Amino acid sequence: MWPRALVIAVSVGAVYGLLALEAESPLAIVLLVWVIAILILAWRLPLDATALAASVGGFVAGFCLLWAVVLGAQLATCRPPTCSTADLATDVLYALAFLVPVIALASSEIGLRTWLSRHR
Repeated sequence: MWPRALVIAVSVGAVYGLLALEAESPLAIVLLVWVIAILILAWRLPLDATALAASVGGFVAGFCLLWAVVLGAQLATCRPPTCSTADLATDVLYALAFLVPVIALASSEIGLRTWLSRHR
């Protein structure tokens, strides 16, 4: 189960990362729909520790790989004054601002589901 969860999570994380890079455009609505889909997938994950770890690790890895490729290429080819990218620390801060809320919501969903399954 965990290899399939890892592959799916990497692809979901990469798409989330791509949509997050375009969050100021009309794709922000698609980003919101994608977040809802991620939370639905998190609710449906099996309560197996390895599948959960593979899913979280794959999601973060897919997101970070896509951001590293896209923003790394931008930072490498950026020539002032036409450069519109930020520095590395700002990009990492923005990445955390997109990652942390989704992972916190998904974790709380999984915790709620675990609590509900124990108290039935």
